[in-house]
Amino acid sequence: MKRYLVAADADQIQNLLFRSSHLREVIGGSMMLSRFCKEETNPALAKIITDFHGNVIINDGGSFRLTLGSDKEAKDFLECLADLFREETGGTLTVAGPIEYNDGEFRSKNETLQLELLNAKYYRTGAEAEPQLPVSAFCTSCGIGLAAQYARPAWELPGEEKTYLCNHCYDKAEDKLLKAHFFYQDYRDAIKKKHAADFNKFLENPKDPAELIGSLDATQYVGYVLADVNGMGRHFNRRESPEDLTKLSNDLTAALWASLAAPIPDLIKRLRERKSGERELIEKLENRMPIVPLILGGDDVLALVPARYALDIGSRFGEEFEKHMNGITIGVAVIICQKHYPYTLAYERGHKLLEQAKKHGKSLGTQKLSAINFEVILGNELKVSAEDEVGKEKEYHSSLKPYWIGAKANAESSESSHAGIHFERILHHRLALKNIPQKRLHELRRFFDPRRLNELHKDKEREEWNKGFEDFLHRIKPESWASALESAIKELGPWRNIKRWPKKDFDPATGLLDLIEAWDYAYKLDKPDKDYQPKESRA
Repeated sequence: MKRYLVAADADQIQNLLFRSSHLREVIGGSMMLSRFCKEETNPALAKIITDFHGNVIINDGGSFRLTLGSDKEAKDFLECLADLFREETGGTLTVAGPIEYNDGEFRSKNETLQLELLNAKYYRTGAEAEPQLPVSAFCTSCGIGLAAQYARPAWELPGEEKTYLCNHCYDKAEDKLLKAHFFYQDYRDAIKKKHAADFNKFLENPKDPAELIGSLDATQYVGYVLADVNGMGRHFNRRESPEDLTKLSNDLTAALWASLAAPIPDLIKRLRERKSGERELIEKLENRMPIVPLILGGDDVLALVPARYALDIGSRFGEEFEKHMNGITIGVAVIICQKHYPYTLAYERGHKLLEQAKKHGKSLGTQKLSAINFEVILGNELKVSAEDEVGKEKEYHSSLKPYWIGAKANAESSESSHAGIHFERILHHRLALKNIPQKRLHELRRFFDPRRLNELHKDKEREEWNKGFEDFLHRIKPESWASALESAIKELGPWRNIKRWPKKDFDPATGLLDLIEAWDYAYKLDKPDKDYQPKESRA
């Protein structure tokens, strides 16, 4: 039977969601996008699908794939869909199709449609309408739209004053407040399915997520976990029928929610133990989410998590995703920063690290693995990571990032001399070295300062460095923790030969500086916090 295949993708979703001045409105924007895509929560979308006799294949995270009965119906539907999306969200859609196909042709025609969509997104032509500027007020939240409302953006928070808002920022705030149950229902279902029902008490959406999660850390730091599936377009193109494609899309969404839900029981145990003497913080935790999804749509994830456990949460997320998706791999990045650090900057930095993790995961040719990258941003500065230097002419590297995660990385011999190591080893050595004094960590940090390593290509500086490091190892030999440090040095370097994309040569590198950077945030969720206390500090 002849059908017509069409596709539509939201443009610059991150810009659309981050076009606000408050993190809670980012959550509201993600909820708004999720609500728009579902027929049961968007009567206007359901109506145009029904009016044009559409058959939905995918409608999630700003992506649409449908089949329709005629060429004219397909073109008219795409026009109505783009207009509706602009009206309800303030964003734009890129559309492709219609492409005619018959039974047995779906896979090849779907690949053609995907290529057409990518060309339309990246090689946009023609004029685009822009709002004119009358004498009017701008939205005080996004700074872009024209104000249409004078209202309190978060009336549930004390102290919020009325301000000028555009319709779309107002809708984001309203969705965050009134329609959160639609966005979080899959999350709640995943937690209930995977864990005991009593965890339901922690499922309420926090009014101010950064404030709540930041309060769980003595230094007011939080963690942002970003994730993106490797080669999802390739997996979509391999589907033989619309039903297969719909199933893959649904399985992907379910796997992302389940992966976020997986760490929650252990996380709640650790938070209850750590805050047992602080009644006020316990009350803050009750009925609140300890992991707050900010964005979850398509194959993209952004979540806010407690800083101390952020790295283990990110690692567990990737491992759990592989289990649910039968070995499909994922890239993960973790940014740890102060709770008031601008979330747009944290996201931009995290996205760059995520790209590095995904490239690393694909660097072994046909063997694609999950990988994690991370960075700790101290204060208000956005530092340059050592990994930004990959590809530049330098002999010694102060980092082994990105690291492998997931069971597949262990099973497929990723621990070769050049491919790097599993992130579990960083977590292991953090616990094993719990008794090392801070003074010694500072000494190690000075040895592996990237500026110092940049000089090791000179014979004199390299000889001085080697002598100094040998003296350091000799001085610490009598210490009880010396054998644990020797074990870490043997596994993390110096020096471990690595090869990082796009370079083809081997370079010496060490992961000790990564371990020191992760020190305060590499607690494992299945270990009580007291296990990390140095012996001399225990009561």
